[in-house]
Amino acid sequence: MSEIHGALGNNCQANSSSVYEEKANALLQDVNVYEQLKKDPTQKYQTKLIKLLKDLKDKGAIDSRTYWKLYPTVCDVPKFYGLIKIHKAGAPLRPIISSIGSVTYELARFVSGIISPLIGNTEHHISNTQSFVEDIRDLRWDPDESLVSFDVSALFTSIPVDKTLEVVGELLKSDSSWKKGEAENLEPEQVLDCLRFCLGTSYCVFRETFYLQRYGCAMGSSCSPLSEDAYMEYFESQALTSASHPPRIWKRYVDDTFVVIKSTHIEEFTDHINNIDPNIKFTREEGEDGKLPFLDTLVCRQQDGTLKVKVYRKPTHTEQYLNFSSHHPLEHKLSVVRTLLHRAETVVTDQTDKEEEIAHVKNALRNCGYKDWTFFRGQPKEKDRASQNPDSETANKGFVTLPYIEGLSEKLRRVFRTAGVSTNFKPQNTLRSALVAPKDKTEPIKQSGIVYEITCADCDASYIGESARKLEKRISEHKSTAGSSKSAVREHVVRSKGHQIDWENVKVLEREQKEYSRRILEAIHIRTQKPRLNRDKGLEIDPIWDNLLMPRGAPLHRNIL
Repeated sequence: MSEIHGALGNNCQANSSSVYEEKANALLQDVNVYEQLKKDPTQKYQTKLIKLLKDLKDKGAIDSRTYWKLYPTVCDVPKFYGLIKIHKAGAPLRPIISSIGSVTYELARFVSGIISPLIGNTEHHISNTQSFVEDIRDLRWDPDESLVSFDVSALFTSIPVDKTLEVVGELLKSDSSWKKGEAENLEPEQVLDCLRFCLGTSYCVFRETFYLQRYGCAMGSSCSPLSEDAYMEYFESQALTSASHPPRIWKRYVDDTFVVIKSTHIEEFTDHINNIDPNIKFTREEGEDGKLPFLDTLVCRQQDGTLKVKVYRKPTHTEQYLNFSSHHPLEHKLSVVRTLLHRAETVVTDQTDKEEEIAHVKNALRNCGYKDWTFFRGQPKEKDRASQNPDSETANKGFVTLPYIEGLSEKLRRVFRTAGVSTNFKPQNTLRSALVAPKDKTEPIKQSGIVYEITCADCDASYIGESARKLEKRISEHKSTAGSSKSAVREHVVRSKGHQIDWENVKVLEREQKEYSRRILEAIHIRTQKPRLNRDKGLEIDPIWDNLLMPRGAPLHRNIL
């Protein structure tokens, strides 16, 4: 059995499951980073978070609306998986903990929104490739200088959490601009309590075994990149001010740095930055023949000492882009054209190189089925910019994401447009979803945020319900109401005199984290399946949807709801 993963670009690599698991287990067996747990700690962390939120609410730090927004109801277990670094020797794994729907998912997003504006404001920070090119466009390289790139090894699992919290605390105290909106009544220490909880509960499951990340930040939590950035800003400040011969230029994007330094000082400076924090270690790449790859650029030295920038493609790059014949909306295909041509225009600094890059892009796209007319349609138009303007007349009337079905979705867009509602399309079946499945699957009995169906083993009676809690918990609640009038399921057993509920085959019909959307799904299933045991019909659905919900030719019972 093979699994296909890829950590960069459009390349992928097939590994046998045994090789993948061997690499993943090698990471998880590092006792300096991970600790194996005896059982699932979700319930324990859920209880602790509820206590933390209640304390904040009681002290007036957050209001009831924020309390319930952050309250952990749907609590999926974070899943560990690895993406193969196909560009590195031995194809090692990049460890990721998927925290979507976990206990701390909403809290981490909340904290990230507070601290995000405080980070990335130093002269050394790079936000993207375009800003990097602008920063070095007028830079001159002296003959006795070298271009060097330093890369932090395993950055996320190397960050000291305690020091990071101290750094973030200083940022919160020195700049109070974050005290607004939902965070208006919070104090810096209370924000730190929330961040400390998020970073301290980085647990996960892999192949039914639970682990706790003891050191560093988990890649996959929304507050981890910001925590990493905060610490690295502190680290680079210490490193540069204490260096005997600091580099003239130090630019950093996450864990990669672009450095201009005297050639005679490279070894000394490398030793210096590798001895500041015992857990933060840098690898080094020096430019060859006056050229250094950094991010997706190739920085080249010219004879007069100026620098020019070209697009860089790794040796593993395949020139495979979204095929024009694939079942995706046209706008997605045109966005591929637009993105690649925009990169050529904004990243490449020399006109001749720019023309060569544009020709290269067009040739690669032609090989993926793109026609020449797409190169013109792929250019942004004034009317497109106007339609994307948030202040436009239609922008505030709503937005909807539709599954993409060629021909039908475009017609629905035109209908929504007449009502001033913007639309976006999302393909439902992709090669990635079909071939790449690195995460552990959650057993139905362990799933939360569900619409479920309970059936009778002796007749066609059934019950459809929804719950934010795990299915096993909901089943336990149904069973515990034996003999109670509160349970329609148990009432059926009593009245039928001998019928048994098929508890072993309770089905999960839908999964949805958002309560309102989940209740809509529940109501749809009740309306279409008409379960005999339901006492009410769930959320009211307008009869206008009957033609879509009911099978063709079925009678429309407009008094159902």
